[in-house]
Amino acid sequence: MGKRAIAEFGRRSDRLLICVLIDVVASHNTLNLELAKPNILLLLASDRSLLQQHIS
Repeated sequence: MGKRAIAEFGRRSDRLLICVLIDVVASHNTLNLELAKPNILLLLASDRSLLQQHIS
């Protein structure tokens, strides 16, 4: 799932969280943990401005 897809999925944080969790699980299942690391940062960022900086 690309950054644009995550940004356009919805503005509600719960929807973003679901997307991130799905992305992390998919990355873990393919043993590609390097792709999962940036997405975990989204889980840790509670401020929308931090999320927007990471996405852009």
